[in-house]
Amino acid sequence: AGAGADADAGAGAGADADAGAGAGADAGTGTGGGSGSGRQICTKRIYNLKVVDWVPDFIHSGNNRVTIGNRWEDITLSHLIDLSTSHYNSPNYGVDEGSITMENNFFCTFNNSIAMLNSSLYDWPRRDDIPGTMFGYKTSDFYIASVLLDNLLTYLGHTDGLLQFLENNAYRPLQLSQLTLKSRVTYDTYRRPFGGYGVFSYMDDIAKIARFWGFDDGCDASHTPVVSRYHYEASMQMDTNSRGVLTQRSYSLYYSPLYPPVQIANSIYHYGFWSKDLSQLSGFQCDNSKVVSESGYGGLSMVFARKKFVFVQMSDNIDFLYDLSVQRLMKDIGCPVGLVED
Repeated sequence: AGAGADADAGAGAGADADAGAGAGADAGTGTGGGSGSGRQICTKRIYNLKVVDWVPDFIHSGNNRVTIGNRWEDITLSHLIDLSTSHYNSPNYGVDEGSITMENNFFCTFNNSIAMLNSSLYDWPRRDDIPGTMFGYKTSDFYIASVLLDNLLTYLGHTDGLLQFLENNAYRPLQLSQLTLKSRVTYDTYRRPFGGYGVFSYMDDIAKIARFWGFDDGCDASHTPVVSRYHYEASMQMDTNSRGVLTQRSYSLYYSPLYPPVQIANSIYHYGFWSKDLSQLSGFQCDNSKVVSESGYGGLSMVFARKKFVFVQMSDNIDFLYDLSVQRLMKDIGCPVGLVED
């Protein structure tokens, strides 16, 4: 839960970010809002919580009350933040996200949180593939996840909600700016965070988030964990038992009439992060060529060569072409540490 339409983990620079810097914070023991009820849920169990159990059954269609039904009965938080819920019109990357349905029924209904939730749950047909196996990029899945987490925190006694919990347990420990602390929320009485986007940051915030993920193992400056160890290792592709979903997204190495697009291996998407192997680039000399990245709307990229460097690129031309730059940095600085092999 953080912010992003085509933006994946941290608090995205003036655009988006999907998983958020605190997505793996332990909701059972944090200090976000309210006195707390004493209830706790083991961190790893949180990922298995079901939509039907935690997303409110107050959705309306006209004057008729409707229920989520069995379309979502086996969909979990893990499926939501892996964008693998088996609900989509097209399996091709970007088609649903850029559709008129998404624009009119989701992005343009920010004055009505129930309408946003209705669209997120019902505008996308349930397909036959097994949840967790087919990647389908939609910001609306992150909105459902944010509603689920908001309700979970209320159950655990954090009555001030998801945003206050993230502020207390993630953003303030990382000493992020006041700009980043305040996400955009729906323009109705529910004031729900946009979930998949709506957080803005200064470059100083981006540098701190980069250090947090790339060098500090998910800890703050005092070496105190901000996210669970499981969440950090899964996001950074260090956990062989938690690898995410193979995507249909491929990358062009060049964008020019003189250089036709070159496609390289598909990437893996997990908990808001992309990972891919750059070893297919010509002349690559690294033994470990895997990088993890987050992306922001329009052409923002933060690429983690863990423990060596973080490459940040800001653009607005709808391209995410960093492969050759990162390859050169690996040659000059060093290869990533700790990423697992397939």
